Amino acid sequence: MARRKKHQRSFAVKRPECFVFTEETITLMQRALMLFEQPLHQADHRSEKVAFAEETMQRVKQKLEQMKQSVGLLCLTTFDYNEKIIIRQAILLYSIELLEASPGAQQAWELRQCRRISMYFTDEGKALP
Repeated sequence: MARRKKHQRSFAVKRPECFVFTEETITLMQRALMLFEQPLHQADHRSEKVAFAEETMQRVKQKLEQMKQSVGLLCLTTFDYNEKIIIRQAILLYSIELLEASPGAQQAWELRQCRRISMYFTDEGKALP
C-alpha cells in the first residue's frame, strides 16, 4: 500500500505585493528620513559612498514628495534595492526614537505604521523578530 504524503502548509508570513502609502505614512516616512540623514550632514562629502547615499536619499525624498502631491490620484512608484534599504533603516531608526518618547495613542499608531513599513521593505528571505 502506498502512503499518501500529508499536505504541508507554509506558515511563513507573506509580504503583500504592494505597499500603499497614505498621507500620514508619507509624513511619517519624511520625518524618519530627516532623522536618518542628520549624520550625512556631518560626513565627508568628498567620499563616493557618502555622495551615493545622499543621491539615493534625495531620490527617496523626491518620490515621497511626488506621492504626497498626488494624493487622491493614482500614483504608482517603485523603489530600487538601495532606496528600500534607506527606507527600512530610516524607519527602524525612527522606531527607536519613538520608543524613547512618552507613550500615547499617537506613538502606538506610529509604531504600528513603522512596523508595517519595515516589514514590507524587508527582503523576503529575512524576517523581523
